[in-house]
Amino acid sequence: MTLSPRTRQARKLTVFAFMVLLFLFWIIPITTISAFLSYDEIKKTLPWLGRLIDRNDKIRAIVQNSLPSMAMVMLNASLPLILEGFAYLQGYQARSWIEYSLMRK
Repeated sequence: MTLSPRTRQARKLTVFAFMVLLFLFWIIPITTISAFLSYDEIKKTLPWLGRLIDRNDKIRAIVQNSLPSMAMVMLNASLPLILEGFAYLQGYQARSWIEYSLMRK
């Protein structure tokens, strides 16, 4: 069975509204994570963790160089999964339609 054109249009508008909200509020977790994973911010908010990081040069290098970028990559990698969920919410029946909708978004 297929959805009626009215239902399909309502779902399309709902998903569009969710996408606008997602993109507007996506900056909040990105700025929070990038600010919290800063080495200076860790030392300021969690001094015991800062002292633990300072004990080992390899851990300090990972925290300063790799951890913030890895966190951003993982956060941004979850975005296509969220958009795919929106495509399912729209009511597409075929996997090819879902993938086409995902590529358009």
